[in-house]
Amino acid sequence: MKNRNHALILAGGSGHRAGCDIPKQMIPINDIPLIIHTLRKFENCNEIDTITVVSHHSYIDDIYKLCLKHDISKIIKCIMGGNTRQESSYLGVKALDARCDDVVIIHDAARPYLNESIIKFAINEAREHHAASAVISVTDTVYIAHNGSIVSVPDRKTVYNAQTPQSFSYQTIVEAHKKALDDKISDATDDIILALNTGIKPVLFEGDVTNKKITTKEDLEEAQRLLF
Repeated sequence: MKNRNHALILAGGSGHRAGCDIPKQMIPINDIPLIIHTLRKFENCNEIDTITVVSHHSYIDDIYKLCLKHDISKIIKCIMGGNTRQESSYLGVKALDARCDDVVIIHDAARPYLNESIIKFAINEAREHHAASAVISVTDTVYIAHNGSIVSVPDRKTVYNAQTPQSFSYQTIVEAHKKALDDKISDATDDIILALNTGIKPVLFEGDVTNKKITTKEDLEEAQRLLF
């Protein structure tokens, strides 16, 4: 049996920062919910075998219905998330029907501009290095500050903005979450942090400046112009 590639889509955001009454991933963008724009990228990628969505419990049935309506055939499960991103990710990882050497690609539902080449690159990097993340270089000067005063100025050549997708061998991401629980880590903002905690050295690969996360009202307005 060949190793499989599983997309795990985190869709538990509230939409408050975008000034929305519903999660932003459920907001229609040109009559199609944002989450469907994202799921289509994985549906249309031949290397992806399954899709699992982690959502707020109120929208699970809606997501199943939307996937049926928009021909997202690779979806296997839509499950309820947790109280934090880390908990939601772990619940999603545990829900996968995966083997140790399968690849898990974790992606934010609110990043619909993903292109297929990044998905494929994420898969290849995880197969070779066990953990990998898309990043983009920082172009502005960065200050490290405390109480409003500059403490240090890191070389911006060594500073990156993390994106999703982040990709892992299934065994790696399971062990990373279990160790985080043992170490009482509960507030990690992404999964690469958990992999680092196990002693693994994830590799970084070039993302795309257009692969930004929709967060604000202005981002949603821009999406109306860019997504069809």
